Amino acid sequence: MLPYTPLHHLLFATGLGPLVMTSGNVSDEPIIADNDEAMTRLTQIADAVLLHDRRIRHAIDDSVVQLHRDGRLCVLRRARGFAPMPVRLDGLEEALGTDGPAVLAVGGELKSAPALLARGSAVLGEHVGDLKDARVYRHFMDSVAGMEELFDVSPGLIAADLHPQYLSTEYALRRHRGLLPGRPACPVVRVQHHHAHIAACLAENARPGPAIGLACDGVGYGDDGAGWGGEVLLADLAEYRRLGHLRYTPLIGGDAAARQTWRPAAGALWEAFGPDWRRHLPPTHAPVDEDSLAQAETLLASPVATIPSSSLGRWFDAVSWLCGLAWANTYEGQAPMALEAAVEAGIMQSYPFELSAGSPFLIDLRPMVRQLTADLIAGVSPGRVAAKFHNTVSGFLVAAAVRAREGTGVNVAALSGGCFANRVLTAGVCKGLTDEGFEVLMHRLVPCNDGGVALGQAVVAAGQWKRKREPNDVSGSARSD
Repeated sequence: MLPYTPLHHLLFATGLGPLVMTSGNVSDEPIIADNDEAMTRLTQIADAVLLHDRRIRHAIDDSVVQLHRDGRLCVLRRARGFAPMPVRLDGLEEALGTDGPAVLAVGGELKSAPALLARGSAVLGEHVGDLKDARVYRHFMDSVAGMEELFDVSPGLIAADLHPQYLSTEYALRRHRGLLPGRPACPVVRVQHHHAHIAACLAENARPGPAIGLACDGVGYGDDGAGWGGEVLLADLAEYRRLGHLRYTPLIGGDAAARQTWRPAAGALWEAFGPDWRRHLPPTHAPVDEDSLAQAETLLASPVATIPSSSLGRWFDAVSWLCGLAWANTYEGQAPMALEAAVEAGIMQSYPFELSAGSPFLIDLRPMVRQLTADLIAGVSPGRVAAKFHNTVSGFLVAAAVRAREGTGVNVAALSGGCFANRVLTAGVCKGLTDEGFEVLMHRLVPCNDGGVALGQAVVAAGQWKRKREPNDVSGSARSD
């Protein structure tokens, strides 16, 4: 990297180097901003600790941005340099109202980043991290308190995810019950995860909707209790309707399926081939012990032992495992990034898929699995398979949007969810939608991943509040507690 502060220049001028420059924290923990804590916690992993006699007022992580092929810069982690920059909501007064209460949105559990909506602007806080770590959770509470103090806002409404076990939702419910000292009780609106994703995209683009929302990520709690993540929605800033989704496949082990890539692969193979699924394992698949596969077979035979999932993110994990590219996600997104990096250039072919009739319609990838595994068994290179898989995903998302337009007449498509951090996928979907005549809305300064969910929660809560005060209101896409 280039030295980007005078301090870096001074260190290099002394002859030190090469230097490994990274955040001052243990992995998955908050940034350390106190001298004593740094000496206690960092000396075992750092060769040297540089201290200062000026107290750091507010610790904030590094931002992460991504440059797309078309020159568009997208923020993936909104932190130093970007937060707490307001998101202007000009033109959305009719949808959100101007006299409603200030809204605190607490976001998700991974890539946590809270938001405040008040006085016509939304302030999206900085990246906090995974709330399952106790230190991160305390940092999250401090961040919320700091935002309320900095912007002199006392929320009258709190927006939270539907997931019953998210710690961010638990925090919202504690405030709802008046259990946090110095924080008055206030109502909570629960917002479905993928509706929040699409609403965040609409809000960033200053569009009230409706739009055909393509929400694609690892997991989000669905209205039916299943794990959603490959969704086609008709959404605006207050309501949504599920028009279509990836056909459910069984996930073994809940959260473990997000780490061990063979688990979603086993579910995909079971759906495509039934009890005979292990005969179709390609020789390229990443190593996994025999006992795990035997246990998977037992669990897949019992519907109550697995979780139904429509997650597109888990499909990237599964195909990465089948291609032998990643046995596990030892860090977030490892398997999907390996699959994206493996894509062989210039491949135009794709695999077959089916769209069912009915509402919501289903995107059936069993035909893809049968041909994809046959390719790998026949010796087709993982790079070519990765390319065909990406083309297939782009193809069925565009086909799903066209199907949704036929039933609604809506010609605007909004893309959101962590899967759209994949530049190959995003380029393919955007080109396909544009070729079909859609207006395409995307993220730029608000992360497409869960770092942007709080913005969507905030505008949905505000939109719901306004709509419920209109005559003859019939809305009901979010739940109040």
